[in-house]
Amino acid sequence: MVNKGNVICERDAPMPVSQLIEVDLQVHELLDYKPIMSKGYTCMMHMHTFGDECYIKDIIWADEKDLASG
Repeated sequence: MVNKGNVICERDAPMPVSQLIEVDLQVHELLDYKPIMSKGYTCMMHMHTFGDECYIKDIIWADEKDLASG
């Protein structure tokens, strides 16, 4: 039985698994009790049907944009 979020792959060539990903992240709103995102920040990652707790291991580059000014 295949459930939502499962991946079908060849038995002899299983899908690779990773504990670390590099992302281009756009943050729209931070929580009131955690207003600063920095190394070690814990959060929930939602991607299509996947959701899990994760943390920021390192920030390589950041650019703060003022959304109010357009």
